[in-house]
Amino acid sequence: MGWFSKYRIGIIIFVVFLVLVVFIGLLTSNRTVTTPLEGSVSAVVSPFEKFTYVVSLNLKKFVSDISEFGQLKNKNEEEQIKIDELEKKLANYELTMNENIALRGMIGFQNEHPQYNVLPAEVIAIDPTNGISFMTINRGSNDGLSVDMTVMSGNDLVGKITEVSLTTSKVKTIIDPMSTINGRSTRSGTYVRIEGDLDNGLIGYIEPGMDVVTGDLVVTSGLYGTYPGDLFIGTVQKVEKQDGSLELKVSINPGVDLRTINVVSVLRQV
Repeated sequence: MGWFSKYRIGIIIFVVFLVLVVFIGLLTSNRTVTTPLEGSVSAVVSPFEKFTYVVSLNLKKFVSDISEFGQLKNKNEEEQIKIDELEKKLANYELTMNENIALRGMIGFQNEHPQYNVLPAEVIAIDPTNGISFMTINRGSNDGLSVDMTVMSGNDLVGKITEVSLTTSKVKTIIDPMSTINGRSTRSGTYVRIEGDLDNGLIGYIEPGMDVVTGDLVVTSGLYGTYPGDLFIGTVQKVEKQDGSLELKVSINPGVDLRTINVVSVLRQV
């Protein structure tokens, strides 16, 4: 009982307080007018009643906020799941659209060039050590492919096959530094010697005075048998002089974006 002796005064005050609150409540529950004594007691205990009321309201609000937080968290998680599903559907839709565009271009090229049998293929790998110099497709000798066959994307030149296995083939793209193309301007007919460039895409060279200007479309010339003629290579971005050389430098933007390509076609002579 040592603790009772220690807190006796506080316990007595608390008990008296509770008795007064209950007593006043009973006396005034059915009356509209209180006595002076009841009013005095009420004045004393009213601050405590207000404090209790405020604490009660804050406690209810706290419990309500916790409940709402849990509900919002669950709702946000459900919404995030829906967003993730929509993003996946959008990615699949964009992939399908890109493949359809490439396939339509392939069909159009086949109709315009009946001398070729166009075989579709998927890009399954890109050599990370050489930028986009080489890519691997899922077609090989079992599909009738062989070295030096031309690879396209729609109507745009991609490169040529350099290695063939039974089920896959390695393609050297037109931007490989060791790639060379004989091209010509569709506007003026001027021939352009073109080399691959990993930084700028394609760099061409022409003799001084030759008619090539910004905006010219460049296609394969068909000379020397490297590529068939009239395959789209790209668009001239700039023509400029070179230090220490008489040849003019022609910067060409490739027609195909090799960073996003996933479907190609291989040209087989009929």
